[in-house]
Amino acid sequence: MKRFNHQILLAAVQAVEQQYGSVTDAPPDALKQVHAIAACMPDALPMLTHYELLVMKRVIANEISLTKCSQMIGHSNTWLKPRLLAVIDGNYLLSEENYDETAETH
Repeated sequence: MKRFNHQILLAAVQAVEQQYGSVTDAPPDALKQVHAIAACMPDALPMLTHYELLVMKRVIANEISLTKCSQMIGHSNTWLKPRLLAVIDGNYLLSEENYDETAETH
């Protein structure tokens, strides 16, 4: 298995920091390249939609079961478990899909 060269990602982050002073001050357009490079990493952070994140947080809070969560998201438990651990650890990226906060079911 080929290992990912983390220096490429580090260089992209440093370029954004140099141009904008900080990654947190950079506009979303400037961060797209950094996110694209991170997505190519074999151990890349999972991309989650806002809806998936909200449903997974309900599992963490013991409001719904893992099976119900997998049904709501439309993925298997095998797909869900590593992403659920990433949410617990805070190691995930949010995808910018059309998110409507009023559409969430309680």
